[in-house]
Amino acid sequence: MNSSIHSIDTRYKNQLLGPVAKLSCFQKGVFYSGIKIFNSFSSAILEYKNNKSQFKASLRRFLAANSFYSHAEFFPHSQN
Repeated sequence: MNSSIHSIDTRYKNQLLGPVAKLSCFQKGVFYSGIKIFNSFSSAILEYKNNKSQFKASLRRFLAANSFYSHAEFFPHSQN
């Protein structure tokens, strides 16, 4: 988490800290993409991040309500 680096209260303090990567093969990998996707979830989903069953249920409801066929469709939607 970004809050583990410093104690300043920022809006991104509860997001996962992504690795610094310059290689596109690493940026297209599961680890890097997973952090990017997790950080883009809405606050309604992330409020359950400490409860695995409720997190999975809210994520399933979100994905069932929205059909995404590519990452390009997901990321503009997740920024709202």
